[in-house]
Formats: sequence, structure tokens, C-alpha cells
Amino acid sequence: MSPYLIANPRAGGGRGEIIFRQALRLLEGAGYRVLPFLSEHPGQARELAAGAVREGAELVVACGGDGTINEVVNGLRGGGACLGIIPAGRGNDLARSLGIPRRPEQACAVLRRGRVRRIDTVLAGGRSFCVVAVLGLAARVTLLANQNPAAGVLPYLRPLRRALAQDVCTWLELEYDGGSWRGQAALLAVGNTRYCGGGLALTPRARPDDGLLDVCVVENVAPWRLVLALPSLLWGDFLGKPFVRYFRSRRLRVKAVPAQAVLADGDLLQDTPLQFRVDALSLPVLVPGRGQGQ
Repeated sequence: MSPYLIANPRAGGGRGEIIFRQALRLLEGAGYRVLPFLSEHPGQARELAAGAVREGAELVVACGGDGTINEVVNGLRGGGACLGIIPAGRGNDLARSLGIPRRPEQACAVLRRGRVRRIDTVLAGGRSFCVVAVLGLAARVTLLANQNPAAGVLPYLRPLRRALAQDVCTWLELEYDGGSWRGQAALLAVGNTRYCGGGLALTPRARPDDGLLDVCVVENVAPWRLVLALPSLLWGDFLGKPFVRYFRSRRLRVKAVPAQAVLADGDLLQDTPLQFRVDALSLPVLVPGRGQGQ
């Protein structure tokens, strides 16, 4: 097998290129004939992945953060290639949700000895995503956090004070399987996986292979109550709070007044209105096999 290795050298504040070089050495040392590519501008990882599909690739490895993986996944749409992941970004939330280790040598071991797991993707605005889409407070915090190259959840918490100083609520109209909801909301999260924002569990019950969207709505609430709820976001135990609505659906239609930007997998998707639907088990991914530690 000759895996394609597509890396974003700017991921993780420049760690992407360092980890790419390490992964290339590790894979070639294990006997793989790797076809390496570095993306030079936004969107190029998608183009490179689509080119790999046209050339009959069986395995395409994304080395970067969730945004890079998102581009590669969109390039793989309609093809039969399997996705491999070497985490090199700030959040690495898809890797975290799938149990893929952050250390390059362990991630490369998954590529060599892992198993194939089929997961859902979510279609919205003509694109696919794998992790979580957010609107409102979470979107504003993510845009500010994207300016910080540090890893983990801390870069997402620091901009929160600035975001809370603004008018955080917007009018939302949601239509989903068997129901609808309208009201003022501070935050909307549409999740395919449990984690986003470097480890925040905004959709804590989400599973990437159940054919369902997990939808979390934080209603109009005083900013201080959101601050007090932050620890529960880390552990995903905030669902019992009276200002949180949580449900599952195969489809979701979102309208906001005024229109709001929606981010998916950490990058801008498009403005509302927007429709989401699950593309069940559409993506094969290499994940740790039995006995492989994280």
C-alpha cells in the first residue's frame, strides 16, 4: 500500500510540519511507500484528497487539526479511500473522539495495525463535517480562539470573557424530526461526536455511528450562569440544567434572525439558514485496534 500523506504545515501554530516530518520518517521506516503532500493554502488539502481518490488511493492520511481533516474528508466524498489521522492541530477533537493518540509514533502505529471503523458524516451547505457545528456564543469564541496557536481547551476559554461582553443571544427557529423549537438562544451545537473546542463536551451523548445528530441549545440565560456552568462543559454533565435543551434527529433546519455564521470543525461553514442531515456510515476511518493504547 502507498498511503497519501496530506499535511497542513501551519496546523497547531506550526507543529503540523514538524509532526508531518516525524510521521513520514516513521511510516517510511516501517516500509511504506508514502506519497507526501503539504497544503499551501486553505482548500488545497481537499483538492489533494480528491486527486488521491481519482488516482485510486486506498488510504489517505490527514496530518493536521480538525480543519485539515475536514478538508480531506470533503475531498474523499464519493470515493472508496479510507481516512487515516495523525493529530497535529490545536483541538484534535475527532481524533479524541475516536481514541486516536496524539503522539506521532502511536498515531502511526494505528495506521499500521489499526482497524477500519465506519462513521457518519454530516452534510450541510454542500459540505461534510465530522465533529460539531456551532452557532452563537461558541462560534464567536472559536473565531477568537483560532488566533491562538496553543493546544487544548484553554485558548477557547480565554476569549469567553470578550464574547460574553457582547449580546450573546439570537432568535432561532429549529425544525427537526417530529418537532420544532423557537426562541432566544445563546448557543447552538450540532454534534456528530462528543467533543469540540479542544475537549469541551457540548454534545456529550453523541456517537459518530448512530445515524443521528445530537443537538444542544443553550437558551437565553444570564452570562454569569454560563460562567458557572463552564466546569460542567468539560465533563459533559450540564444536560440537566434548566436552560439547556438536548435532542436527537436525523435532520435539522436552522434559521436565525438576524442571520448568524455557523462554524463546523472549527472553520466557517456558511451563514444561516442552513439544513443538516446525516450521511450514515459514509466514512471509513482507521482507529486503534484491540490492545492498542491511546
